[in-house]
Amino acid sequence: MPISVSQGNKSLLTTVSVVLISGEPVEIKLQPDVIIQISFVEEKNGKNSISFSIENERLIVTLQNFNNPLGSSTRTPIEIGDINGKKLFMHFLVHAVGNDNEKTRLLNCSFFTENISD
Repeated sequence: MPISVSQGNKSLLTTVSVVLISGEPVEIKLQPDVIIQISFVEEKNGKNSISFSIENERLIVTLQNFNNPLGSSTRTPIEIGDINGKKLFMHFLVHAVGNDNEKTRLLNCSFFTENISD
């Protein structure tokens, strides 16, 4: 029996959990034409931020200063587009361990679609 998970008006599409290779972006392919690339940068200002851009038909998500060993996350799912005629959201949590020069990150990222009532 397939498992389905929903929360409020959103249904879980998939969850990715990966220990990242230091310095390398991670690419998540939800469908052949829905590709999300997540990369990390650190700036001395210490503030967390998220930026988005489109490059080579990929959504590029850049997470700045997501380097807390206790975890840094989105507070609510972020709408990032559409998939199969439904709104697509991402929600993630990042743990970072190691020194300033080399951090190992654990990325937990869930993708949701909006439930549409008929």
